[in-house]
This record gives sequence, structure tokens and C-alpha cells, in this order.
Amino acid sequence: MFPQNKNIKMMDLIITSKTAQSYVQKYGIPMSMSRLYKLTSTNGIPHRKTGKRLIFYESDLEKWCIEQITDKVISSIRLPRTIVKSAQRKSTIKFA
Repeated sequence: MFPQNKNIKMMDLIITSKTAQSYVQKYGIPMSMSRLYKLTSTNGIPHRKTGKRLIFYESDLEKWCIEQITDKVISSIRLPRTIVKSAQRKSTIKFA
């Protein structure tokens, strides 16, 4: 019998670094191996380490990719609003 560990996802697909890079790129997120390693070193991407090997769970990567895409869309919406507010402030300045 297996020990009950909530951190281990028995039915989730485990993938390697190279496969994780390809998986993230399928979502349209540019990812080199060096960037992937940088993100793992700063805990910027969900991963596990078993000895010297990095492993990724497919479901964790999928959630991370969706968050990245969502954040990008939200920030692209905020930028025009910031520009409009800035222009509105500048238009209220009176020149003598």
C-alpha cells in the first residue's frame, strides 16, 4: 500500500524539463531551457526536484500557463487605461 501523501499526484503526468519547455511553448509562451531553469531557481514555475532531476506535473504547468496568459491579457487592458488617465491629467493643465 502507498503512503497517503497529498503532495504526490498519482494520476498526473510527470514530464521532464525538455518536455516542459515544449509544453509551455504550445501555449505561446516563449521559453528557452535557460529561462526554464531560471524560473525553477526562483520558484517562478511549479516544479519538483528528485535528487538532481527536475520534474514537472502537467496539470501544474497547465495552470501556470493559463495564469501567465491571463496576467498578460489583464496587463494589456490596464496599459491603455493608464495612458488615457495620463492624457486626461495632462489635458487639464492650463498654460499661461
